[in-house]
Amino acid sequence: MQTLPISRYRFFQRIQPLFILNQITSTTKTGCLEVFSASISWVMYFEKGKLVYASYSDRAFDLLYKKLKLLSKHIPTLNQETYSRLRAIFETAIDNQAIPNPDYLAICWLVNQKYLSFNQAGILVEEIALEVLDTFLHLKEGSYEFNSGSFIEKMPKFCHLDVHLLVDKCQKKPVTNYQNYSAQEKPKQSAESKKYADNEVITESQSVKKNVDSDNNRHQARQSMISKFIKSCVLMIV
Repeated sequence: MQTLPISRYRFFQRIQPLFILNQITSTTKTGCLEVFSASISWVMYFEKGKLVYASYSDRAFDLLYKKLKLLSKHIPTLNQETYSRLRAIFETAIDNQAIPNPDYLAICWLVNQKYLSFNQAGILVEEIALEVLDTFLHLKEGSYEFNSGSFIEKMPKFCHLDVHLLVDKCQKKPVTNYQNYSAQEKPKQSAESKKYADNEVITESQSVKKNVDSDNNRHQARQSMISKFIKSCVLMIV
């Protein structure tokens, strides 16, 4: 079998997910792995060969809300108001492409605001990673690119996960119907997001539709707030 360069491999071809992961973990690489198929893409962040975060790049908040819902059964601070604030601050950034990795920033914000403890955030990150890897391991054809350095390297790390242990857990789970999932049309806004955010929030669009300038000012204010939050997150790093 020909060894493919881990740095960049953009042409669609049959690939072996385990082979790609082994290349990263065996050489303790640090950086971001992006993997693309015809209908879905993945993004995974590594630090010295350990996985620190993973998500579907197109469905990041779908998965985040799903896992937060499960955690909310044991963490009372994860309530309707919390989801509403998350959406107002971070989810809009996906469409605006204002900041990278808004889902990870949202987790940092939950910790910063004491909705989650550091350890609880680690559990959340691991649960997200398991589901992301579960679908990635079923990929047969695609392309990938690995870049050293990433936005997350400046952020707090809530866990350093052993990829081999995660893969072992995934392989013991019932088989995921990856084909059905990957064939789904990308939703503009997830049903999970609507369920937790729309019911009680007076959406920002209602308050700004009358005035485009007001909308721009609000967007600039949000971006300023996020920038300040990013700086505060850097200070969280131990």
